[in-house]
Amino acid sequence: EELLQAAKCGDIVAKDIFKRMGRNLGIGAKNAVNLLNPEAIIVGGERIDAYSFFSPAFKEAVKGHSFPEEAKKLDIILTELGEDSWIIGAATLVIRDFFKLPL
Repeated sequence: EELLQAAKCGDIVAKDIFKRMGRNLGIGAKNAVNLLNPEAIIVGGERIDAYSFFSPAFKEAVKGHSFPEEAKKLDIILTELGEDSWIIGAATLVIRDFFKLPL
């Protein structure tokens, strides 16, 4: 919380920390994109209010280092569903796939 407040006040060191965090998260997400080829990456959680500070570096790391075809069709979506957003997304994918099954 203090780091976020410092970044909001223009602290260069705090902003740099968020930039490095975004790059590192993006590199991890890039590996998942190259391996799993998802349609989207959904970003959310407890510190989503810091997204504006790390999103440029995150997006650059994901899209700039993913396989070109996967990067073109990948959506990066911001959600404010809270800490349970990952389980909501997972359940949605299971339900979607269930209804795609041939009868």
